[in-house]
This record gives sequence, structure tokens and C-alpha cells, in this order.
Amino acid sequence: MTSSCFACSPGGRPQTRTRLDLPRQALPGVAGSGVHVSFSLVDAAGNNALIDGSSEDGLSALAKHCLAGLIEHHQGMTALCVPTVNGYRRLQPGELNGYWANWGFEHRCAGNRIPDVGGSGTRIETRLPDGSANVHLAVAAVLQAPDSAWSTPSTARTRSSTTGLKRSIPTCIRLTISRTLADLSADTRLQEAVGQDVCDNFLANKEAEWDRYIAAVGEHVEGDQMTDWERNEYLPYH
Repeated sequence: MTSSCFACSPGGRPQTRTRLDLPRQALPGVAGSGVHVSFSLVDAAGNNALIDGSSEDGLSALAKHCLAGLIEHHQGMTALCVPTVNGYRRLQPGELNGYWANWGFEHRCAGNRIPDVGGSGTRIETRLPDGSANVHLAVAAVLQAPDSAWSTPSTARTRSSTTGLKRSIPTCIRLTISRTLADLSADTRLQEAVGQDVCDNFLANKEAEWDRYIAAVGEHVEGDQMTDWERNEYLPYH
């Protein structure tokens, strides 16, 4: 089950429509729910600003800047988009999720997908968040990441056309929330863009959550085997 959040900015005035379903926590052998955040940008005349008919791939410089920012902040934004211990059992290579910091046209194993609609319907779909994410924080992270990019490097290296099973790029998410909290803590530009007080509060609460998990289970249990602690901590609320 996948839900989507659509965000657009006509004339520079943000408007957001959201639709969320209850998440399905990762169970052994069952894929977890994703919350894909899709956005497009339009100029003052109402034209889709992500397209450029004169470019080889049809994407504008702005679209490539957005992709570069999402890829640059991929690890830093992961904790905001996947905020539970359990969520990382969903994020595995070769699955239809945001494991890789890459992008692709109509590629459902890429972290960021350009759906095959083209023209005025062109949008960027970020596939990282899951059903336990706070939708406001996830959308804020996705929209602020492009704006917080240091530069607009070539996106050719991070474009993917592979199955998503093999490491074809150097960056992917790290498979525990403890590590992604460290990535968020190190990503000061993203924290400032999303809101320092919000991120400080989030980090403190989620670090305490990880400590409770480790105190209960002793050491992190890898793979898709959900622990009793996760069932007791998350399922009552989902």
C-alpha cells in the first residue's frame, strides 16, 4: 500500500494536498507501506518549471537542481522520513523504495522517480518516506532538500537504469535509525532549513526511543524479523 503527498508551488505560493492511509508495519515476508512525496514547480505564468524541451532528457536545470539536492541530503533526511526502528526493515536494495540515493525515469527502485507522464504533468516522486512518518516533517524535508543543495552538480552519475539490487552508486541509506539520526545531526544545512528547534526535539526523542529499544533487546536485530519490542511500541498506534 502506497500513499502519496502532492505539493506544488504556483506563482511561488506553496499549496499542498495530502492523502494518507494507515501504515502497515514491516512484517516478515510482507513489504511495508511507503509514503511517496511527489512535487512539481510552476513559474509565474503557470508553466511546469521542471521541463525544458530543448534539453536532451527534457528536464530543466531547476529539475536537476532539485534532484541534486534530494540526493545530496538523502542520508540526512532519512530519519525524518523513516522515524522508527521498524521502518528500516522495509528499506532494502532491490525493493520498491528509497534505499538508493539516485533517480531514474519511471524507475520504481530508484530513490527519486520521474514518472513517465511528461509535459505539464512532469513531477519528482521521492520514494524514501514510510507510513510511520509525520507527513508534515517528511514533506518539509523533501521540499527543503533541493533548496539546501550546495550546488547543481551533474545528475548523470546518479541516474539509474539498473534493477536496484547492485551497488551502482556510492550512497544509500544506513540501515538503523541510530545511524540515520547521526546523519541528520551532521546535516546542519537541512536542519536549519527544516527548523532547528523541530530537529533538536526530533533527535532527542528518537535517540531516547533507540535507547529503549536496545535496553529491551540487547543488540539490534537485523533483517525483516520484527521484535516483540517493535510490536508493543508501534502496532498499538498503527
